[in-house]
Order: sequence, then C-alpha cells, then structure tokens
Amino acid sequence: MPLTPEQSERLAVLYEKFGTRLVGYARRKLTGYGWGFAAAESLAEDIAQEAWIEVSRTGAKDLLRPDVLSDNETRGMLFARVKTQIGRHFGRSRSHERPVDWSDPVTCNVLCPLMSEPCPLTAPSASLLRLVDALPERERAALLLRLDGCPMKVLGEHLECDATTGRRLVDTALLRLQLCHAEAAREPVALATLPAWQREGLAKLPDAQREALLRVDDLPRQVLLLHLGEGLHGNEIAARLGVPRDAIKSSYICAVALKNPGAAPSTTARKKGEAARALAEVLRGEVAELAPGERVPAERVLMARLRCSSKTVRTAMKTLRDEGLVTSRGSQGMYRSTTGGDLAVAA
Repeated sequence: MPLTPEQSERLAVLYEKFGTRLVGYARRKLTGYGWGFAAAESLAEDIAQEAWIEVSRTGAKDLLRPDVLSDNETRGMLFARVKTQIGRHFGRSRSHERPVDWSDPVTCNVLCPLMSEPCPLTAPSASLLRLVDALPERERAALLLRLDGCPMKVLGEHLECDATTGRRLVDTALLRLQLCHAEAAREPVALATLPAWQREGLAKLPDAQREALLRVDDLPRQVLLLHLGEGLHGNEIAARLGVPRDAIKSSYICAVALKNPGAAPSTTARKKGEAARALAEVLRGEVAELAPGERVPAERVLMARLRCSSKTVRTAMKTLRDEGLVTSRGSQGMYRSTTGGDLAVAA
C-alpha cells in the first residue's frame, strides 16, 4: 500500500524517535529466550527492520494517522509489532511467551538450539545415542515423542496410556540417562552442601555410583540412597520421605541403572549418518507411492512407527527434500512434491 507524503514524513519521524528503542526491545526479548548478547544484537536489528517494513507496507493507519498519538501509545503499538515479528521468526505465537522453564524437555528442545553451546539432547554424542537406543522400548518412545514437542495427552494416546503414566515414562528415561551419562546431566552438586545422612550414605558407595548420584536432583538422590544404602523398598522409602508412592516411582525404577553407571550398552557402533541414510531409503519408497500433493506422515508418527529419533527423521526428510521428492509447507508438514522434476527422481 503506497504511503502518502504526509504518512512518509510521519514514518520518518517515528523511525528517528523509536528506531533505537525497537532494536533494544527486540534484543531484550531475544536474550530472554536464551540468545547470547552478540547474536541477539544482530538478529534484533533484522527484527526491528522487519517491523518497520510491515508498518510501511500496510500503511499502518493507526500509527500514521494525522492526529498524533502519545509516546506511550505509539511505543506500545511498535513493540507489539516487534513481538509479532519475533513470533513469526521462531514460528511461535506470542501467547507462548512465559518465563523459561529449562527443566521442561519441550522447552529445552525448542530453545537449546539457540544457545551458543548445544544441549546434549538436541545434538547427542554417539555414546549418548547408544544409551537412548538401549532404553526400554516404552521409555525410549516416550522420550523421543516428548523431545519432539508432543503434548502429554497426545503422547499418552500414542503409547496407549494416560498422561500421568506418559510423564513417568519420560521422567524415568531422563533419569536413566543422567545416571549413566554425565553429558546428559547437570553439574554435580557440592558434597558439602548435602545433609549429613546423605554424605554418610554416599561415602559408603563406589565412586561411580557416588558421582552419578551427585549429578541428579535431590529427590531421586534420596530415593536411591535409601534403596542402595539401607535396602529400603518403594513403600518404605515413600513413608520415610513423606511423599506419595507415585512421586518416587521413576527414581525407584532406575535403581538397576545405577548398578553400572556410565557403561554404554554393548551394541555395534554405527557410522555417523547411517541411520538417517537407511531411513531416507525407506521413506523414499513410501513417498514415491503417495499422490502428488499428498501429505507425508508427521514426524512423531514416523518416530513411533520406525523407532528412531527426531534428528534421524529430520535428516532423512532433508535428503528427500534436497532430491525434490518432498516440499515443506511450514507448520503444515511435508508433502509429496507436485513438480515434474520430482517424478523423474522417484523413477
């Protein structure tokens, strides 16, 4: 929409007055999402510029009208446009803005790729991948679905259980990984900060078990200490700690994993990318059978059916997209290509 000379002049005045403020506001929002200052500064300038372009393209009659708004009203409208541009950039609604809970696997999966050092669960090592492969089937499926952003209700439907059981499966899988692999756990807690009974119990354990317990949360540590050190079982532990039996179930199940922490399962190591290449070969045949424009099964469906990680599915789908077999429609998912070139590739 072309601007009138009066609107163009008004836009120039607004840019001069609020240009720097918009960049600063965008930078604060991005650092709140976990971006480092330098990266946030660079992207904030692009975000702010997109907001100004949006104003000029639409005519923004509310901002560029003849009767001048107050500074507070103008700033509020411009900041709202910046938040909209940030939401578009990440493909997330403004309604998702809330304090960051880094303990939530879904939040971790979404935001950790933005960090300067990637989260081990979004960029796992070969040894951690082997541990994930060795998890019990339902725990592995629950963890992979949850890391892919699957809500608990939907996760339960996939695993044919309720949301509470689904959450317990995810918690158990994560605790197993933390116990067996330091890469998936937090920094160890200082031994001196623990209560005396925990320090005494830890002193009786082998070094590997002690180190594993120091890098998990307090409740799992207490449960495992009471089981390993004092030989207590589920109901006894719950009574000693004064918590419901269900609250300790995930920790109690993981006692077996603690008997040999840090040991990778005895599986044959795969070459990097081998799983994704094999999956691409399988999907290539399935996609070729779809009608042009037909939707490819969702990522979480492929993960559950083919028992693989979200990273493997995404890598395989990228291969098919590079070949021209599939096209992405953003949040709608992947679809069988309708161009003539992809038919030759499929043949």
